[in-house]
Amino acid sequence: MPKEYPLKNTEYRLPHNLYYRTLYIIRDYNRLKEDYENDIAYKPPVIDGAPKDKGAAKPTENTAIKLAGKHKELDAIEKALDMIPGEYRHGVLQSIIYRHPYPPYAARRTYGRQKHRVIYYTAKYLGYI
Repeated sequence: MPKEYPLKNTEYRLPHNLYYRTLYIIRDYNRLKEDYENDIAYKPPVIDGAPKDKGAAKPTENTAIKLAGKHKELDAIEKALDMIPGEYRHGVLQSIIYRHPYPPYAARRTYGRQKHRVIYYTAKYLGYI
């Protein structure tokens, strides 16, 4: 039987591989956000009609497809963060992305529970479960 995370709370259990897949999507949050903002500001090159380059056949469509995928992931992470109380969001996000220790104003177990909720709901909003 494969491992499932979290081990204690049965409501937010995920299969081992799905847990880590979702965890690494959340760890990529800052890069995704930066790329998304850069892609919005992207201006496709001007095509002069000469048959030199066939790679830029549909630059606007290709950019829109990339933006849609990044938006889905960013939206799932942000919705999942909204599912936990506001005072834990920053600490949980810092713990996941940068592996910083939790802030001292709440119990480690409380932060762990909130972290598992964020990972579970991100997987749910991405359509993995």
